[in-house]
Amino acid sequence: MSASQPGRQAGRQEGRKAGRKAGREAGRQCDTNGLFFSRAPPGGRRLSRKVGLSANTSQFTLAGEPFRILGGSMHYFRVPRAYWRDRLMKTKACGINTVTTYYISLAAELGLWVILRPGPYVSAGLDLGGLPSWLLRDGNMRVRTTYPGFTHAVNVFFDKLIPKIVPLQALTSRGVSELLITSDHRNGLRAGGVFVNREYVGFFKRRSLEMVLPDGQGKRTLSLLVENCGRVHQGQDLDKQRKGLVGDVLLNGAPLRDFTIYSLDMKPSFIDRFVVPAFPAFFRGALFAYGYPSDTFVKLPGWGKGVLFLNGLNWGRYWSHGPQQALYLAGPLLNSGMNQIVVFEEQEADYKVQLEETHDLGMVADIQ
Repeated sequence: MSASQPGRQAGRQEGRKAGRKAGREAGRQCDTNGLFFSRAPPGGRRLSRKVGLSANTSQFTLAGEPFRILGGSMHYFRVPRAYWRDRLMKTKACGINTVTTYYISLAAELGLWVILRPGPYVSAGLDLGGLPSWLLRDGNMRVRTTYPGFTHAVNVFFDKLIPKIVPLQALTSRGVSELLITSDHRNGLRAGGVFVNREYVGFFKRRSLEMVLPDGQGKRTLSLLVENCGRVHQGQDLDKQRKGLVGDVLLNGAPLRDFTIYSLDMKPSFIDRFVVPAFPAFFRGALFAYGYPSDTFVKLPGWGKGVLFLNGLNWGRYWSHGPQQALYLAGPLLNSGMNQIVVFEEQEADYKVQLEETHDLGMVADIQ
């Protein structure tokens, strides 16, 4: 080892520490959109980390040359992995030189710069904005604030993430280049079915919180199937997204206690036990695809509300209320040959599933 190498190694370690510290500080205050660039810039030319991206009063410069960011966004979780390369190539063909996304290496391979959005909160219509729901086990949790329970979780996240992305960063003077704060006001949904002695007797809706139970003699068992309809992804109600029995259940004004609470494990071993023609229930069918399967759309007219599984993968919710009336099935997720479709239906079923070549987004309104 030469005399200069220990110095460089110490410098790299200090840089990693600084990057982690900057990431943690940003996480304590809000959500971050860090600007990072791939190792393999367009043309294969490596940039000096000392120069990188900078800005003057009128323009960006990259490696000392004028640089214009022509950016687009791509959410990897909304695109099947088999289509990532294709979609990035089409993005580049549109004249985009920078993509706002959550992965780097593939974009670098295709000659695209990356604006990395490391989170941990990303909004994007995701359940709780991408934050893990276990944060809400803390009854005092205040997400996206300086609440110690939240900042500790953010610190752990960045301590794992920052060392992976520091070597790819074009801005080396600080770990965060832009702060993103969002605000909205939305409410969550709660719904559930009610059973007496395992017989279905009714359904609670969001604003229908009372129900008349049938008369009966002797000891009876009351069961509640509580559906997690998803958590809001932004707004002041983020801290109120706990699911399940979130308050008292009253029978003739008296609170019921000592509920046995368990989750429904939506896996094949569990589903196979409940494929029966009763509601709520699982319904199973088969789809045979010839050759190389193409993209298709699933429609369930005559069904009520539930979830569709394709080859063991939870592929999405459906609801007759709409407006969307079809689920998109990506071709790469279909097997050439036999495919299994399982439907979890809460209310009613037509026992038939339709496959269409086009989507159905529901009612279409002309905008003048």
